[in-house]
This record gives sequence, structure tokens and C-alpha cells, in this order.
Amino acid sequence: MKGIRKILLASLLTLTMAGSVSAASLSGGMRGPEVSQLQQQLIDCGYFARQVDGDYGSTTVKAVELFQKDHGLRVTGVADDATQAAIRQAKGGTRQGGGVLIAEGNTGGTLITYQQILQAKGYLKGGVDGRYGPGTVKAVSDFQKASGLPVSGVIDESTASALQAADPKLGQKVNAEMARQARKSSSQKVTSAPAVNALPRTAPSRAAPSTGGRTYLFGKGDQGPDVASIQTKLKKAGFLSDKADGIYGDNTVKAVSAFQKKLGLPVTGNVDARTLSVLNKVIAKNNRQSGSQMEDELELGDSGDRVVKLQNLLLLHGYNPGGVDGQFGNGTKQAVMKLQKKNSMPLTGVVDEGVWNRLSRAPSLTGDYKQMMSMQATAYAPNVGGTSFTYSGNYAGKGHAAVDPAVIPIGSILFVEGYGYCIADDIGRSVKGNIIDVGVDTIEQAYNWGSKQVKVYLVR
Repeated sequence: MKGIRKILLASLLTLTMAGSVSAASLSGGMRGPEVSQLQQQLIDCGYFARQVDGDYGSTTVKAVELFQKDHGLRVTGVADDATQAAIRQAKGGTRQGGGVLIAEGNTGGTLITYQQILQAKGYLKGGVDGRYGPGTVKAVSDFQKASGLPVSGVIDESTASALQAADPKLGQKVNAEMARQARKSSSQKVTSAPAVNALPRTAPSRAAPSTGGRTYLFGKGDQGPDVASIQTKLKKAGFLSDKADGIYGDNTVKAVSAFQKKLGLPVTGNVDARTLSVLNKVIAKNNRQSGSQMEDELELGDSGDRVVKLQNLLLLHGYNPGGVDGQFGNGTKQAVMKLQKKNSMPLTGVVDEGVWNRLSRAPSLTGDYKQMMSMQATAYAPNVGGTSFTYSGNYAGKGHAAVDPAVIPIGSILFVEGYGYCIADDIGRSVKGNIIDVGVDTIEQAYNWGSKQVKVYLVR
């Protein structure tokens, strides 16, 4: 239907992408979603153990510096193109000593208690002032050297654990401070690092909606279908022998702990976002090896054909990712989280088995619409290879429709009876007047659709 125009458009897009500028460097003092994404990527490769807050502060600077040092990059604390690319490639890795919790420049909170421990053990010569200055850096470095830990001068996960073990009474005080922090509003900026026993290795947006300030998604005492799903995955991975009863009891704690230890994750017995992500990847890998058709997990930063499919399915169900370009950016993440919120799922922004299952169901019209039209509907599939683009430049397929702009404005969001939601972002020579041509993924699907009279709802 689109012919030469689509070939030219694809070529133009290729040239545009080839000439695009590189990503901007990120540095101390910056704030925003790009910093949040960087912090999450640092969490995913084991260098950051704070809550994601979008603030490129002292802890983020130090985490970047340590990553650069360990990966042979110029140590600047600035996340330039090379550093960002290396961090993305290191996803799923770990750092000896664990992620950074508190670093030089931080103040207050649990730092005061850690200074008290260092002072009591003879490492901190100055007073306890709640400021992470050169004196605290030296005290931490000396403690790490004496304890056989990687010497970095920062309080990372291993150092925090060792400090708490060195003075159990003050260690309990750290946990009490962490509990007080957890009760604060999730919107309040975190100015001190939490205890290692309750690591917030994830952004607040990746927590379940009902965690009540917890730093993990699921833990002992939780019940429900989400727990049953986790238990089923643990059984498939060989870590749980009990039945998946949906009750997070002692055996589930042991199974999760064993899984975390085996995969090099912090052993807490709780399922945080990183544990769930790794568990889903293990199951997906096992399914691929066994020939299962289970979809891969997708998350921020991923790209490719699977992301195109995801974005088209999100459109089909009424969750606009802001464009279908095969790049899992913030728009796609927000669309996924809207779907998760609508279906009372954990707000992770990660496309796991539950999200794929929800997207596999038939779409339904929800909410208001401006107008209902009766139209003749046909269907078309992308060109051979699935690389064709719509008139507006999106990848074609499900979730898109060709319309007559004189009848339906380009860019409109529609709901087509028997099909689902779509964006009117394409045109065609035979699409004139009261006709709509809906996108599908294969020629077989187009033949099965045929030509039929349907109700089309103009949503916006």
C-alpha cells in the first residue's frame, strides 16, 4: 500500500539516525529523568545502592568514579558517552564490595551512627559531626583495610554490613534509623543512606503500590497471586520445593535467599525489584533453552524488535508510549506503569510475564470518547521483513491505522470494535472516506481480518 514512499521514508530515517548527535554527558549537580535512568543503570550493574532520586549528588559521583576506575575509563565522576555505554553493557554485573551507600559529601542520618562505630573502634580520630569529610574517608579506608574489604573510602554494602557487625548495638540503631526513614513520605528527598539490612536498590517508582514505604516488593507475611507467581518461578528455577500457595512464609524466604546467594545478589530473603528482574531473566533463559514461547523481560534502555512489538501492543490496549521507535525510553516505561497501575500490578516499569500476559488479552474500550462512527475496516501488514513505517514515521503493525485525514485527523487515538486501540498515523491510496485500514503483524492476520463493518470510537 505504501510502496516506494515507505522505502524512501525508511532510508531517510536511517540517514537521520546516522547523523544524530551523541547523548549528553551527565555530571554532579544535574537533576532530571536522565540522571534517574543513570542511577538505575548503576544499580543494575552493582555500583549504586541508594534510592533513585534523579539528583546527581555525591554518592552518584562516587559510584561513577568507582565504575570508571574498575573499567579502565578516565576517572572524572562525569558520565560521558563512553561511561554511559560501558554502564549499559555492564548490566547484571556486580561490584566487589557492593553498591555505594554513603560517600564523601553526604551528611546526617545513618552516617552519624556509622561515625560513632568508627570512633568507638578507634578508626575515627575527629569528632562525630555527621559530615562525610576527609577524616571519615580515612577512617572508612582504614577500617576496610583492617577488615579485608576493598579499600574505597566509601561506605558500600559490604562495609556497612561489617560496621554493623563490629558494634551490634549501634548496628541496631542504624536499622532503627532506616525504619524511621521508611515511614517518611516517599516523596521526601533521601539525604542519608539506609542500612544494608534493608537496601533500597531501586527507584521508588519500581516498588509495589502497597509497600507502605518498604524498600522491597514482597517479603515474609505477604500473600496473594503475585507471591504465588514468584513461588512458581522459584520452583521452575529449582529453589523451592513447596507448592505455590501464595503465602510468603519461611520456606519462601529461604528459597529467595538461596536464589540471591547463587546469583550474587544481596541476601535479604525479600524480593526487591532487582531480585525479581534477575529471577524473570533466569526463567526467560530457561524457557528459551527449552523452546518455550515465553516473551523476554524488557525494561528501560532495551531496544529492538521486541520493543517494537511491546510498543504496538501498548497502543492496542490504549497505553500510548509516545512513539513506536524500538527504543524503551521513558515514554514506554510510563505507558507500562499506567498498565500496571490499571491492573493493580507492582509499579516497576518492567515488562515481565505478568505484563505480557495482560497484553495478550483482548483490548476493551474504557473511559470516554468524543464520537462513534460506523466504518468499513480492512487490514494491512508491514512490508516484507517488518521494517515498514507509517506515514508519521512509527514502525507499522498492530496499534496503528491508516485513515482519510479529511475524516479522521492524523494523530487521533481510536478504538476499533473487534481490534482495540490504535493511533491514526498512516494513510493509503485506497483509504478514502468512511474506510479505515488497521495494522496487523502478518499477511495471514490481514487475510483473517478481511473486510468488515465496525464501530470506530474517536477517543481523542
